[in-house]
Amino acid sequence: MTATARASVQIDDQRMEMRELPIPDELPPGYALLRVEATGICGTDVSQYDGAIRRIMGYEYPNILGHEAVGHLAAVTPEAASRWGLDVGARVAVEPSATCGRCVFCREHQTTLCRERFIYGFESTSHLPGLWGAYAEYMVLHPDSRLFSIPESMTIEDACLFNAFGGGFEWGAVVPETNAGDDVVIIGPGLRAMASVMAAKEAGARNIIVVGRARNPLKVEIVEEFGATHFVKLGAEDVHARVMEITGGLGAHRVIDYVPHVTDTFDLALAVARPGGTVVPVGFKGHEFPFSVDRLCEKKLTVKGVTGPSQEGYDRGIAALLSGRYPLDLLHTHRFTFDRAEEAILTLGGRVEGEDPICITVTA
Repeated sequence: MTATARASVQIDDQRMEMRELPIPDELPPGYALLRVEATGICGTDVSQYDGAIRRIMGYEYPNILGHEAVGHLAAVTPEAASRWGLDVGARVAVEPSATCGRCVFCREHQTTLCRERFIYGFESTSHLPGLWGAYAEYMVLHPDSRLFSIPESMTIEDACLFNAFGGGFEWGAVVPETNAGDDVVIIGPGLRAMASVMAAKEAGARNIIVVGRARNPLKVEIVEEFGATHFVKLGAEDVHARVMEITGGLGAHRVIDYVPHVTDTFDLALAVARPGGTVVPVGFKGHEFPFSVDRLCEKKLTVKGVTGPSQEGYDRGIAALLSGRYPLDLLHTHRFTFDRAEEAILTLGGRVEGEDPICITVTA
């Protein structure tokens, strides 16, 4: 009798159900099988649940969401063992995208633009063996994946921060090329923004200014604990005036806008950036996106679009995660089992009254 794995499967926009999928008896050369412990979730899961990313990327239902997996290797082909230097029982985090390493973008070290990349959580279950997402008991690992060893002593909640830290370091330091002495503004104090505070601090930034509504005092405490020098309250303070005051009237060298779907924050980012500065919008704003092109040109700003973290972002973020320098326990606010994945997504998306999550872990 073929063994099966339980999985939370998305079958349509805003519709998920529990299913059982067969666990492959044999794996193709180069592949491995992960026994999932847990996965982190982010705004991508919310956009997938709503169907927004599917409408952009065109992938097919049904599919198993979850692209921030941590677990133990349950089966490893000889080719995979040789490639990764790992064997059955190893505890690993799985980079969400597997890039080909051969296309022109990979050869130019622009792996986030890889035309052949495989992304966990986006592949249809009709592509056998179907276990391509982390909201499941087991997940099949693509041979081009990058794996990161995770110590057994690390809590599963902390281990699942690897993707958030990779993104935070990518967008807070790697992409904007944050340097020592820079003034940095980070708009929207979410989990990845908090990691960007850490990244800016480690890069030697002078002023690290976080902008947010401050509805959750814990978020203010965390960003200050992680290295923010100022917290400016959006809606209660004149953000532009405060940033100019802090930066001596020049504005910030680097501005990272973490607020999705809202266009006003991008205009704010352009306004508080210093002439010649860099602005990084993180997250989709929508197809119709008006903003001040005149301000962009007048100040000679550089705008850098982003998707997922690069390999450098992951390397730097995971190094910080494993360093023990930060009070990670402050970040963990919610934990769900994967049969409650839909509830976890709605909670993260702000659709559960009275809940203001920072970090949600979905366990298997």
